[in-house]
Amino acid sequence: MQFVSTKPFLNACLILGGLCAPLGCSELGNCPEGEPDISIETGVTVATAGTYLSAPPWGPRDRFPAKTTLHFKHELGFTPESMQSFVSFTKEGSNVSENTGNQGAWVCVDDEKFVLRNDTCQDFYVFVSASGSGTLHAPCRCADRKDDGSCP
Repeated sequence: MQFVSTKPFLNACLILGGLCAPLGCSELGNCPEGEPDISIETGVTVATAGTYLSAPPWGPRDRFPAKTTLHFKHELGFTPESMQSFVSFTKEGSNVSENTGNQGAWVCVDDEKFVLRNDTCQDFYVFVSASGSGTLHAPCRCADRKDDGSCP
């Protein structure tokens, strides 16, 4: 079965939409330029519990601009086994959801920091949490990794 409208304008819209859909927002030129990488050196590390929290869930959360990478210094001294990130449209308050997809892609994690990238066209506020047993160590530091994420 083939879908063809008898309306030429509708046909043009369907064809244009079908051609542009795979491109995503950034390919259409309507995505803001990303900011330089941002280092987050705040948060609470409880080494005895093996936990790190960048901010309380209710805030104030850190800015997470579109097309920008954040570097969180966690000071755990080991690589956490569990990391979570949460986003909101507001700096403070209870309107928070768990990060999914490319709005919060984990780029790297090591014994000192983890790196999170917002690869969307939308600005957010973010907080992250991490925990671990203290027995896992990354094979190399994030700063030493190649562009493909592998260790030298």
